[in-house]
Order: sequence, then C-alpha cells, then structure tokens
Amino acid sequence: MNAFLMDGSTDISGDEQETLYTRTAKVGVIAERFLNIATTNTTRYRDLMDHVMDVFDKNKIGRKCRYGGDGASNMTGVRTRLDSVERKKSR
Repeated sequence: MNAFLMDGSTDISGDEQETLYTRTAKVGVIAERFLNIATTNTTRYRDLMDHVMDVFDKNKIGRKCRYGGDGASNMTGVRTRLDSVERKKSR
C-alpha cells in the first residue's frame, strides 16, 4: 500500500510551503520518505497536482497511490478535490 501526504504552511515571508512525502506499508512495516518542500504557483488542486506529479517523476515514483491529508478545503471539495480528480483520470 502506498500513499502520498502533503501539507502546507505559510512561512515568515507569507509564501505557502507544501511538504510532500510518501508512506509505504510492507508486511506490517511502515516507512515514510520525505520527498520535497516547495512553493507552488497557487494552492488550487491543479497546481498542487502538477507539483506532485513533477516530484513523483523526478523521484521515479509510480502514480498508483492514495492521497492522505488534513482535510483542507482545496483538497476535499466534492468536484475539485485532489483525490477525486485523480481518481477520475485513472479510470
């Protein structure tokens, strides 16, 4: 089972910093891997997803994984949430 997790916070300059990491479970052992911290163009789901895919490509990570997050509105909207949009694309 693979999941990616992303969380953002505003730094002292006012820029939103997105932290991205993966969590993998194999035979009951959970491993987390820090991938990236960066500022995206906006915090809209499309810019966030572009960032995720770019980081995945650079790290040679497959795209078959689930999203985990803290419930931020830009990630959990019914039509525009990050995981909903990507689920539709994979069908």
